[in-house]
Amino acid sequence: MLTAGGRQFWPLDPRADEVDIDDIATALSHQGRYNGHTRHFYSVAQHSHEMARWFMAKRDAPMAREALLHDAAEAYVGDVIRPLKPFLSGFAGIEHRVEAAVRQRFGLAEILPEAVKQADTRILTDEFIALFPADALARFGLSARSRLGIEIRPLFPTIARDRFMATFRELFP
Repeated sequence: MLTAGGRQFWPLDPRADEVDIDDIATALSHQGRYNGHTRHFYSVAQHSHEMARWFMAKRDAPMAREALLHDAAEAYVGDVIRPLKPFLSGFAGIEHRVEAAVRQRFGLAEILPEAVKQADTRILTDEFIALFPADALARFGLSARSRLGIEIRPLFPTIARDRFMATFRELFP
């Protein structure tokens, strides 16, 4: 594939030295969470930035680094919604190999820490409150008590990209 920065990347044969943070930030800032089915555009880049900032507020830089890049593979394979992933034969393996290349490139743990997985689940509630009709929480069995506690204000893609990159520079000096 051709990346936003004009580089070639092979999603079926990913290599850590070919992973580029500018490509990741650009692609994620143009990808809408929830397959774009939100009242306002909300990017994967902003989602990742919000999670990283939440960990930074807790003074947990290692988890903030993990949170910022937890969806970075989606820059190369797309943001497939959770309900579909189990039905896409072979997709999990491809995504896993790209994730491994990203994690190697940025010196992250081999496996995403449980704290980031839990925060990723809890931020759904914050996002549902901001991005979907009021009854969406109840229809999907979510409770406001499970919130991460982030007030989501959707950003334009260029602003989301800039904030993602600023957070990256802060966490990966």
